[in-house]
Amino acid sequence: MVSLSVEAGDLVLVSYPFSAHADEPYKPRPVLVVNAVRQGDETLLCAMVTSNERRWSRPKPGDIRIEEWQEAGLPLQSVIRTRRVWTAEHRDLIRAFGKVSGETLEAARTQLIDLITRAA
Repeated sequence: MVSLSVEAGDLVLVSYPFSAHADEPYKPRPVLVVNAVRQGDETLLCAMVTSNERRWSRPKPGDIRIEEWQEAGLPLQSVIRTRRVWTAEHRDLIRAFGKVSGETLEAARTQLIDLITRAA
């Protein structure tokens, strides 16, 4: 188990579950920590981050470009996928490697609030 001190806005590499790959159920993937709950089990609310070129050039609803990708510690242009949310535990963390701007974090949170509160 990795002991990391993480907070909202951090970019973290996690062991992300992939149910479609039975022979490889987990892969290291970057996520944005949207919120770090400091009570009980210390769950982390995370949004998937991808460097998929298609997502960068044609973002879909809920996708947010990380304009400051180099300053944030990412090797490639990347997008936050706010419709791909996951709750992680500290045991899922591999390492923290960067941080997004406050503006980017707020944009991600706004998208998540919209997703949760929008009428069906």
